[in-house]
Amino acid sequence: MKEQKSVQNTREEFSIEFGDVNGIKLYEVLQANKDNKRSSKKK
Repeated sequence: MKEQKSVQNTREEFSIEFGDVNGIKLYEVLQANKDNKRSSKKK
């Protein structure tokens, strides 16, 4: 549960920085890009 809270806090920080919920979407996109890079390296 603590991990989920820290992730939620980070998302909230992003949304506050960008002053919009889009900050959350951007954060998710950045995380997805990191995951994609990891899977590409494995291939």
